[in-house]
Amino acid sequence: MCATICDPTRLLGYNPVKTKMLVGQWRLDLLGLERKLQNELDEGPQLPPENGCGKRNRRHNGMNGQRFIKNADGETLPASSPKG
Repeated sequence: MCATICDPTRLLGYNPVKTKMLVGQWRLDLLGLERKLQNELDEGPQLPPENGCGKRNRRHNGMNGQRFIKNADGETLPASSPKG
């Protein structure tokens, strides 16, 4: 059973820890896990969105739209606005 689960996870780029986690989560349905992994292999690589929507920004907008940043001490400070 290990070859039918470990080989696809290796091909998908999962590390051994993630593979063990998946086996633990799917321990009651290992055939279902095998099918899931095979489907992921059949679908091919999943590309991230081109517009970068999935990335998080370190700047946060306050309630009034003012931007804030965190300094090295973890304090939240208003971001300096560009002078025009």
